[in-house]
Parts: sequence; C-alpha cells; structure tokens
Amino acid sequence: MDAPTIEEVCAVAFGKSIYFYQKDIIDAAFRHRKITIRATTRAGKSYCMAMVAILRATLLPNHPVGIIAPTHDKTRIIMNYVADLLASNPMFDEWAMVSTEGLTKLERLRKEVSKKRITGTNGSAIQCLSVDLDARGFGVMGWAFPCLPKDVLILTDKGKITIGEIVDKKLKCRVLSRSKRGKLEFMSILKRSKHEATHQTSIITKSTEIKCTPNHPLYIRGRGFVEALKIKKGDEVGVVGYGFNKSSPR
Repeated sequence: MDAPTIEEVCAVAFGKSIYFYQKDIIDAAFRHRKITIRATTRAGKSYCMAMVAILRATLLPNHPVGIIAPTHDKTRIIMNYVADLLASNPMFDEWAMVSTEGLTKLERLRKEVSKKRITGTNGSAIQCLSVDLDARGFGVMGWAFPCLPKDVLILTDKGKITIGEIVDKKLKCRVLSRSKRGKLEFMSILKRSKHEATHQTSIITKSTEIKCTPNHPLYIRGRGFVEALKIKKGDEVGVVGYGFNKSSPR
C-alpha cells in the first residue's frame, strides 16, 4: 500500500487543499531539521508552517518544533493558525490536552497561544519566536531553534560570561566564534532569545563536554559547521581554549 501524499494528509488532518508550491514548503519542512523560507506576500507561508508544525509535533514524540518569524505580528498570526487548525479536528484533542474548563476548544487553545507555546501530551511542543524584522513585501522564516543551556560559559571580549546572563541582562558584548571560513574572531550578537528545550544532546571530548540542542551547529575540522546530532564518533570538534578534540556523541 502506497504512503499517503502530502495533499492527502493535509486534506484528512486539516480539511484543506494546498497549492503545489505550498506542498513544496511542507515537504521541505517535514524532511529537514532546519530550513529557511523566502516567498512573496500571501504565498501561504504562515499557514504552511502552522500545518507542518502540528504534523511534526503530533507524530514525533519529545520533539521541539520551532518557527522563527520575521515580525511579532507574524508570530501571532502563525500561532493563531496553529490554534485554529488544532481546534478543527477532534483527532488532535488528546495531544493538545483539550480540557475546556468552561471555554470553547478554540478559546482554550488561543489562551495557550498567548503564551507563544503549546505543549502536547507526547512531550513535543510548538513555539514561535520573532526576529522583529520589517519584511517589506517578502517574508523570511526559519525552522528550529539551535541553542545552548543558560549556564554555559561564553568567551566574550569582556571575559567569560554565561549565556544566560548575556541574554537576561542584554549585555552588549561580542562573542568569540568561528566564521564560516573557520577563523576565530569576536563577533557581534545579532539576536537574543530564550526558550525551554525539550531535548538536549551531549558531545564528549577528552577536554570537555558540550551540551546543546540536537540542531546546534558545532565546527568540525574538515567538515565546517555541523548540527550536533550529525556529528560522528571521531569527528574533531573545535572548542575555544582546547583546540580540536575527537568527539564521542551520546
């Protein structure tokens, strides 16, 4: 028996027909851990992201689903779409823990959306953040939130500071990073954000242990930046202050 098409899945789950270019967006977002979408206004990017976020979160356990939107208004729009689509089909009730408490299903879900995060019964969650850009006729959206725990020390031009302090206090500093060419240099912070990660991975080397989300990029000798989940045993990880050390992911 053939697997259902994306069009068939969207029709059953959401009762919606999608255009061919929306199918391409949903297909790419479902097959890859991280994508960027750029399309003209009214191309249906927000609606597509809402649909694929629900599909990934409900089908994959303990799976953080992150959407990065260009503006705060777009964040609200996407999360309202998420609430509308979850409320449209009873098959999502158990995942969304719908206990109306005197509210309609949609009112209860939109109450959750006001927190910019919806957590399901399988440990997965949907969250949308904003980079606060003026899109001016086109939208830029990202998929997934690479991040580090707040207690990790970051080497900055003002010394070692925890990433939590940098974010919470909005410290003005530059952080020591590797450029795409592999060169070490202090670089400006473009955006600060924080969220609760439902899953972390560890990369063990002889000098240190790196804890981060599975999609956080680390610099590997000979490979460039690689997501933590894709790092192989024996890959040489570049760690500031320790040089390159062979890894043992777990």
